[in-house]
Amino acid sequence: MVLLAALLVAVTALTGVGFFTDRVGRAVEQQAAEVIAADLRLQASQAPSDEYIARARSKGLATARTLTFPTVVFYGEESSLASIRAVGEGYPLRGKVKIADAPFAPGRETAGIPARGEVWLDSRLLARLAAEVGNDVNIGASTFRVSKVLDYRPDQGSAFVDLAPSLLMNLEDMPATQLIQPGSRATYAILFAGESAAVRAFKAGWGGVVWKTLGEDPPVVNVNGPRYGAVHSADRRLIGFNNIELISDRPLDINLREIKQLKRNWPDRAMVVSLMVPCEEAAWKRILPLVEETGADGIELNFGCPHGMSERGMGSAVGQVPEYVEMVARWCKANTRMPVIVKLTPNITDIRHPARAANTGGADAVSLINTVNSIVSVDLDRMAPNPHTDGKGTHGGYCGPAVKPMALNMVAEIARDPATRGLPISGIGGVTTWRDAAEFMALGASNVQVCTAAMTYGFRIIEELTSGLNSWMEEKGYQRVADMVGAAIPNVTDWRYLNLNYVVKARIDQDLCIQCGRCHIVCEDTSHQAITATKDGKRHFEVIDAECVGCNLCVSVCPVEDCITMEALTEGVDPRTGRPIDPSYANWTTHPNNPQAAE
Repeated sequence: MVLLAALLVAVTALTGVGFFTDRVGRAVEQQAAEVIAADLRLQASQAPSDEYIARARSKGLATARTLTFPTVVFYGEESSLASIRAVGEGYPLRGKVKIADAPFAPGRETAGIPARGEVWLDSRLLARLAAEVGNDVNIGASTFRVSKVLDYRPDQGSAFVDLAPSLLMNLEDMPATQLIQPGSRATYAILFAGESAAVRAFKAGWGGVVWKTLGEDPPVVNVNGPRYGAVHSADRRLIGFNNIELISDRPLDINLREIKQLKRNWPDRAMVVSLMVPCEEAAWKRILPLVEETGADGIELNFGCPHGMSERGMGSAVGQVPEYVEMVARWCKANTRMPVIVKLTPNITDIRHPARAANTGGADAVSLINTVNSIVSVDLDRMAPNPHTDGKGTHGGYCGPAVKPMALNMVAEIARDPATRGLPISGIGGVTTWRDAAEFMALGASNVQVCTAAMTYGFRIIEELTSGLNSWMEEKGYQRVADMVGAAIPNVTDWRYLNLNYVVKARIDQDLCIQCGRCHIVCEDTSHQAITATKDGKRHFEVIDAECVGCNLCVSVCPVEDCITMEALTEGVDPRTGRPIDPSYANWTTHPNNPQAAE
C-alpha cells in the first residue's frame, strides 16, 4: 500500500509538472507566433513567387500575403507619415486584430480585414490628421474611407518602419494607389501557419470532428465585426451564445484540401463534413463527389441554421418542411456512398415530423439540435439587438447550456417514436460535462457533439468528459456505451400517463437550513403558501403539509444541496385533500374529472 501510494503521488506530481510545462511551452509558442502573425514568415524586397503558396497549401498549411511600406497619408490640409500594412485574405494567421469605433476606445477582436475601399487607422494617426471614423483619406492616387480605428495587430512593431503610426488596408487596393514602383522601399511577405484546430482537437483526444458547414463557391461573406452575443449568470459563467455567423467563408477548394490532408494524417478519427447548398438536386450532385474524394467518413446535411442562410432558402428553411427533408436526403443517398446524417432544426412545432421524413428518405442518422432562433439581448444605448453591425442587429442562433433541456426533450421524442425508433441519433445542445453527455445517451443518443463548451473552455475539456463518463459507467456497471444508450426511454411518457395517486411532500432539514428564506418567499409569493416564516416568534421555515402539493419549487431554488427533499407518502391520509392515500396506479385517462375518461 505504501508503494502504491508513492506511485500515485509520483504520477500525480509528474502529471502536474507535465501540464505546467506544456502550458508554458504553448504560451511561449503562441506569443512568438503572434509577433509575426504566423508560424513562419517568408520576407523579401520583391513579391515572392506564388509557387510558395501552392506548395504550402498542398501540405495543408494556411497562407496569407502582406506588403509593408512607409508613405504619407493626407486628410485635407493635414498629412502624416504612416506605416502601411496591406494584407490579404486570411491575415493574421496567428493572433487577432483588434478594432474600435472611436480613437482610444477599448478594442474588440475581429476576424476580418478592411473591405475594399476602406482603411483602418490607429488612434495616433487619426489624431495627427485631425480625422475621424467616416472621413476620407488619400493614399497615393486613391481615396479611402476610414471605417474603423485600428487598436492592435499581432505583428505591429516587427519592423523599424512600424515605429510610425499604423494603417491597415486591403492588399487588393494596392494597385490603385500607384505607390509601389521599381525601387520602392517595401517589404513583401508570405505568412504560413500549420496545425489546424481539428488537429489540436484530435491530439487532445476527441474521436472526430464535424467540419464547419461548406457551401458552393463563391463562398458566403460574413460580417466584419461582432458575431456573438452572450448570456451570463451573475458570476459570469456562460449560459448561452447567440451567433450570427454563416457557413464557411473560405473557398471550397481550401476546405476540401484540408479535410483530405487531415483524414490522411488521422485515419482513425471520424471526419464528418457538414454541407449546405441550394435545394436543387444539381447543386447536391456537384458537391457530393468533391467531398467524397477527400475520404470523409460521412456528411451532415445542415437543415438547422436559422439565420442568414435560411433567408436564402437553405438551413432551417429546408428543415422546417418535412417534404424537403425527405427529398434532399433521397438525393444524397442516391448520389454518394457516404453515410448521410440529417441535422434537424429545433425551430419547429414537432421534431418528430422532420425526423420521420429523414428516416423515410433513407438517412443513416439524425443529429440535433441546431441553434434556436433568438435575439439574445438589446443594447439600450444604441437601441439595437446584440450583436450589432454598424448600428443594426438581427436574429441569430442560440446555443450552449441554456438549450440543453430543449435538446434532451427532442432527442427523447425521436428515440421513443415508433416511426423512428432505432434511428441513430447524434446529440447536440449544451453538452459541457460528462453528466450532460450521459443524459443525452440515456435518452437515446449514441454519441454527442460539443461546440459551445469547446469555444468556452478549449479542447482539453475532453479529458473531463471521458474520465468522468468512464468513472460513472464503471460505478454503475456499464461495460459499453451501447449498454446505457436509451436506458431512460422506458421512463419517458406522456403527461396523461403519470400516476395521479402518487403523493409527495417537501421536507426541510433544519440542520442544513441556513435561514435564507428563499423557499418561503417563492412559495408564499408565487406558489401555494405552504412554508412558514416563523415559529414561536422565531425565524423558522417548515412545510405545511395541509397546503403542500409537492411541486418541488422550494427544492429548485434552495441554495443548499439536499437541504430540502421530497418524501413520498404511501399510507394514511393526505393532509391537503383529506382523502386516503391510494397506493395503486391511476392516470388521467381514467380520472373522473376527465370528460373523455376511459370506462
